[in-house]
Amino acid sequence: ITPGVTFRKGIVKTAVENKESLYVPDTKKDKRVVKLVIPARSEVAIPLKVKGKVIGVLDLESKKVDNYSKFKPYLNLLTKHISMVIENSRLVGEVSDFNERLQDEIYQSTKELRIKNLELQRLDQLKSDFVSSVSHELRTPLTSIAGYAKILYRGKQGELTVDQKDSLNIIIEESERLTRLINDVLDLSKLETGRIRFK
Repeated sequence: ITPGVTFRKGIVKTAVENKESLYVPDTKKDKRVVKLVIPARSEVAIPLKVKGKVIGVLDLESKKVDNYSKFKPYLNLLTKHISMVIENSRLVGEVSDFNERLQDEIYQSTKELRIKNLELQRLDQLKSDFVSSVSHELRTPLTSIAGYAKILYRGKQGELTVDQKDSLNIIIEESERLTRLINDVLDLSKLETGRIRFK
């Protein structure tokens, strides 16, 4: 039974209202018995209780007179076990529902974090691609500048003054330093993306 259900007048309703077992040895002699399609000569109604609250009724009927009196201790024990099984089943259902709700809440809570994390990964990849592309683009003209400065420094295009050689030497040294800086940036980018490992 469920809370709030109204019973017809009879043994079951009386057992629920009184929260006590009712054994009727002869139904023809008890006015509380509700006549059924299949006539019964004895009936028992035992409330199923959890923490003093009736959660159901075990109602047995028999065509034999006084069929249940001899089974009273066993029926009372049986109803206690049935009550425990029903309550445990209800509690398992509540725990299962709670777990499902908790999983849904965790999923919803972490959904935004997952989306932000994917966006950060995408931005990090864009940054790495940008650094790599810019570094490669800078190396090409830098190599040309250093190459032509070395040609001029060696005098292949004509004699140079001391001041001109000093200026070309500065250009060569600074272009080599800039090349090293670009290589360092590329190495850092490769380390971040895991393409090379630090030893």
